[in-house]
Amino acid sequence: MLERFRHHLLTRWSRIVSTHPWAILSIACLIAFICIGYTLTTITFKPNRNDLISRDLPWNQNFIRWQENFTGNADFIIAIDTYNNNQPDPDKVKRVKALVDTLGPTLQNLPYVSQAVWGFDPSEVSPRTIRLLPPNEFSAKMDDIAESKSLLQSPTPAILLQRTILKMREKPSNAPIDVNQLNARIDNLTALVDAFNTRIETPAAEDVDLLAITKSQNGISHWEYLMTRNQRLLLLRITPRESDGALTPYENAIKSIRHELALVREKHPDIELGLTGIDVVETDETEAANNDSIKASILAAILIATLLITSFHSFKSPLLMLLTLAIGISWTFGYLTLTIGHLQLISVIFTVILLGLGIDFGIHITTRFELVRHDYPDTIDGFADAIRDTFETIGPGLVTGAITTAAALATTMFTDYAGVAEMGQIASAGIILCLISMFAVYPSLLRLFKYKHRHITPIDTRVVDFFKEHWIMPFVKHPWITLCIAACITAAAGFAISRMTFDYNLLELLPENVPSVVWQEKITEEGDQSIYFGVSVVDSLTAAREESERFRQLPTVGSLAGIALLIPPDDAQKIEQIKNVRAELEPTLNQVLSSNHQLDGDSDSSNVNAQNEASDASQTAHGEDLLKQVNNLRALLNAAIYSAPPDIRMSLQNLDDSLTHFSRNSSALDEVERQSRLAALQKDFVVWQRSSAALIDQTLSTEPLTEEDLPEEIISPYVATINGQTLYAIEVFPKTDTFNGYNAADISDDAEMREHEYEMMGPLSEGVLKPFIGEMRAVDPDVTGVIVQIYESGALIWKSYLEAGVYALCLVFILLWIDFRKMNDTVLCLTPVMIGFALTFGILYLVGIQINPANIIVLPLMFGIGVDAGVHILHRYRQDRFTRPLGLSGGVGKGVSLTSYTTMIGFGSLMISSHRGMAGLGFVMMLGIGMTLLACWMILPTCLELRTRQREKREEMKEKSAV
Repeated sequence: MLERFRHHLLTRWSRIVSTHPWAILSIACLIAFICIGYTLTTITFKPNRNDLISRDLPWNQNFIRWQENFTGNADFIIAIDTYNNNQPDPDKVKRVKALVDTLGPTLQNLPYVSQAVWGFDPSEVSPRTIRLLPPNEFSAKMDDIAESKSLLQSPTPAILLQRTILKMREKPSNAPIDVNQLNARIDNLTALVDAFNTRIETPAAEDVDLLAITKSQNGISHWEYLMTRNQRLLLLRITPRESDGALTPYENAIKSIRHELALVREKHPDIELGLTGIDVVETDETEAANNDSIKASILAAILIATLLITSFHSFKSPLLMLLTLAIGISWTFGYLTLTIGHLQLISVIFTVILLGLGIDFGIHITTRFELVRHDYPDTIDGFADAIRDTFETIGPGLVTGAITTAAALATTMFTDYAGVAEMGQIASAGIILCLISMFAVYPSLLRLFKYKHRHITPIDTRVVDFFKEHWIMPFVKHPWITLCIAACITAAAGFAISRMTFDYNLLELLPENVPSVVWQEKITEEGDQSIYFGVSVVDSLTAAREESERFRQLPTVGSLAGIALLIPPDDAQKIEQIKNVRAELEPTLNQVLSSNHQLDGDSDSSNVNAQNEASDASQTAHGEDLLKQVNNLRALLNAAIYSAPPDIRMSLQNLDDSLTHFSRNSSALDEVERQSRLAALQKDFVVWQRSSAALIDQTLSTEPLTEEDLPEEIISPYVATINGQTLYAIEVFPKTDTFNGYNAADISDDAEMREHEYEMMGPLSEGVLKPFIGEMRAVDPDVTGVIVQIYESGALIWKSYLEAGVYALCLVFILLWIDFRKMNDTVLCLTPVMIGFALTFGILYLVGIQINPANIIVLPLMFGIGVDAGVHILHRYRQDRFTRPLGLSGGVGKGVSLTSYTTMIGFGSLMISSHRGMAGLGFVMMLGIGMTLLACWMILPTCLELRTRQREKREEMKEKSAV
C-alpha cells in the first residue's frame, strides 16, 4: 500500500515538474527572496554559551542568578608583563606602572567602557587590612609597629632621634649582623631626618603632615596596583558596556580597547600586554567560528562543484544542483528565523551540514537521470519519461534516506541542551527543505536548460569516474574472508572505544594563537592565576568565614578570592601576633591618646629623666637639643662612613647627606625664624605622635574584617543586595601546579625531572576539573561559576548526544522497518553505520583524539548520514537481485560514492578552521563518513552476496527435488 502510494505520488510529480517548470521555479525563487530578506532584517546571533543551555536546569539557574546580581563577572582583564627575559626587572616595573597611570584614564573615557580599575589609593584602605599581607611582610610590619614605641614615648624630636640612633646600634649578643635589617634602620632614620628637614624648610604658619611624609619616604606608595599573586603581571580590570548592532554584545568594547593597546605597543614595543577575560575569549571564538564557517562553506562549494563537474563531465548539472541547493538553504534560513530567530555557536555550522547532505539528493537524481536519458526520445516527452524513471527508481530511497537523516538529527530536540536541540531542529528541517527543492527546482532547471541528449555525455565514453564496480568484486567473491576480517577489525575498534574518555577542556577547542587565549594561558602559567574559578554565594560574612575555612581544607583548592579576600588563611596566627604587639604597646598607646604624652608606668630611668626635661624645657631648648643631636650624629658619621662595610656605606652616606641638609637649612635662617620653625616642628611632632597612635590602634584591632575595610571598586564585584538581603561571593580557584601527578614544587629544583616534558595541568583539564567540582559541592551543593558551567555543560553535551544517538538509532530502526517491512533488511541497512562508528572511534583512540564537546556531534549525524547510503543500496537490491556487485548497480554505487565524497568534503572543509573544535569535528565526520562508505562498499554487497547464494542454493534444491 505504502509503496504503491509513493510510486503514484512520484509519477504524478514528475509530470508536473516536466510540464510547468517556469511556474515552479518562479514560486521557489520568490519564497527564497522573501526568506533571505526576512533573515537579513531579523536574525540575531547569540555568542553566550549560557544561551545554549536550558534555563530550567538548577545549576544553570544558580549561574544566571550570580551573573545577574553580581557586577564584574563580565569584566575584561588587561595583563602587562613586568618581567624582562623571564626575570624581575625593577626599572621595567616602574615604566609599566607609569604606562598604566596613563592608559587607565584613557580606557576609562572610552564610550564602551563603564569602568577601568588598575589599583587603589591606600588611604582608602583600612589599616586593619595589614592582616591581608603575606606572612613575611606582615611580620615585618608588626616589627615596625613594635619599634614605634620609641616615637610614642619620645616627648620631643630630639629625644626620638636619640632613641632611634641607640636602637639602630643595638645588636643581640653573639648574633651576626643582618645587613638588610641594618640598612632598613638607617633608611628609617634618614626618612625621619628628611621629615624634620621638610618642616624646617616650610614657614611656621603652614602645617606639615609628618606622618604622610615619613610614609612616602619609607616607600609607602600613594597608589597600590593590581597585580598577580607572584607580582609578575600588572592587571587592569575593565567593566565593558554592551552595544547594539554588533555580532556580540561586547564587540565594540573589545575593538576600542584593542585599538588603544595597539597604540601602546607602537610606543613601547618592549612591553608585552594583552586583553583577555571570559567574554573576550567567547567573542574571539564567535568571530573565529563565524569566519571559519564562511570560509569552509565557500571552500566546500568550490570543491563540491569541482568534484561534480569532473564526475558528470558537465558544468551545467553541478551548477544547477548548487543553485537548487542554495534555494533550499535560503528556505532553511527563513525557517530558522521564523521559528528560532537566532543562530549560536553550534547551529552556525548548519550551512556546511546542508552543503554536504543537500547536494546528495541532486547527485542521486543526476546519476540515474544521465544513466537513462539516452534510453528515451530526444524530446520534451522523452525528458519527462526519463525524469519519471529517475523518480520511480531512486525516489523511494531518497525519501526514506531524507526522512531517516532528518529524524536522526531531530532527536536532538528532545535533549536539555538548547544549542544542540536548535542545531538538530534547523538541520532536520533543512534536509527536508533541500529534498523538496531537489524534487521541484532541480528537475525544472533540467527541463529548461538541459533536456536534450547532446547535453549529456554518454556514461560509457567518460574518462574520469569516481566509482568502478571492479573495485568491489574482489571482496564480494570471497565473502566469508571479508566478513571475518571485518569482524576482527571491528571488535578491536570496539575494545579501543571502551577506553576513550570525554575531554571537558574547552581551551583545547579554541583557536590557537588567539590573543585572548594566549593571555589567558599566560595569566594561568606565568601569573599563577586563572580566569576560571568556582563561586559560592553566602548570605553573611560569618557564613563566608566558615565556608572559606572548609574550602581551604580541600586538596584541589589552590586559593580563594572574592569576599574571601577579607578572610586570610592564616588570620588566627596573625591575630595572635597582633595581640602580642598590642599587649606590649597598650599602656603607651593609651597614654598618648588620652593624657597628652604623660608616660605613666615607664620604669626606665632615662624615660623619667626625658619626661622631666620635656616638662621643664622651653620650645627653644627643644630646638637646640635637636640641632645638637644632629651635629653629634654628623660627627659620628664622618668617622664611620669610610670604615663601614661596603654593604651599608651607601645608606650611611644618604643619612649624612640628610643631616648636612638639615644643618645648612637651619643655619641659613635667622634666629627668630629658626626658633619659630623649630617650635612648629615640636607642635607638628605632637600631632604626628597622636596620629600615629590612632593609626596603630586601628591597625592592631582584632575585629573581623568587613567590606568597609577595602575600597568599593575592589570589593563591590563580590557584594550584592537582593530584596534587601546582602549576599557575598567567594571565588574558589583550582590548584593547577601539578605535572602528570607530581607537585610542581617537588620537581622545580630537580634538573633530571625538568628534562622530561611535564606539562602543567590547566584548570579545565579532566584531572583538575572533576575532583575540583566534586569537592566544592561537598562544601556548597549550589556552587556555581564559569568553571562549574563548563563542567556541567560538557556533561550535558555528552548526555544529550548519547541520548540523541540512542533516540536516533531507535527511530531510524523503526522508520527502516516501516519502509522495508523485513527485520533482516532493516538490520543490514544499519550495519555499515555501526561498523563505521566502531572504526572511526577506534582510529581516534589510536591517534590520541578524545571525545569532546565538539566532535561528539557525530553521534546523531553519522546515524542519519550513514544509514542513507544503506537505504539506497537495499532499495537497489530489491529492484535488481542479479547484477553484481549487488545493490551497487544501476548508478547506485556511483551515487552513494559521490554523495559520501561530497559529505566528506562538506565536513572536511571545516578542517581549515582556526577554531580547533570545528576543525576536529570536520576531521571526525570526514573519517566517519569514509569508514561508513568502506563498509557500504565491502560489507553490504558481501552480505547481499551471501544471501543471494543461499537463495540460489535453495532454489536449486527445490528444482532438483521437483525433478
